[in-house]
Amino acid sequence: MTSFFERPSFLEDVKLLAGRGLTENQIADYYEVSMQQWEDVKSKYPKIGLTFARGRALAISEVAGKLLDRAKGGDLKAIMYYLKTVGKFEDLQTADEKLKNKIYNGITVNFNDLNDPNEASRLYQKIMQGELFDVDGFGK
Repeated sequence: MTSFFERPSFLEDVKLLAGRGLTENQIADYYEVSMQQWEDVKSKYPKIGLTFARGRALAISEVAGKLLDRAKGGDLKAIMYYLKTVGKFEDLQTADEKLKNKIYNGITVNFNDLNDPNEASRLYQKIMQGELFDVDGFGK
């Protein structure tokens, strides 16, 4: 006789609940068992843990696919979200803040001021004199 925990309907429920974002603790609550009982059952029936992981992975894949479709369709918010989370890009404001007042070899460089011809000229002179190096991996 098949155990309750091996029944396809139980495993489908676990996959569904995991896909909806429930934690294992919440699934144990759903079935009115303690976390220790849940862990014991998982140890006895390893397919439960695999089913939980699969449910999570399938849901993430589905949502990521929809996000990617929206990004490919030109949805700016979806593009920005995708680049920040998947591409690990920083938003321009954060990147600009990081460029302010960098110090290289004791010389302060404000990259935001490089549109100013005087600042650009000052930096160029420092580079040519060999006083500034290793700007983002370039230089000496």
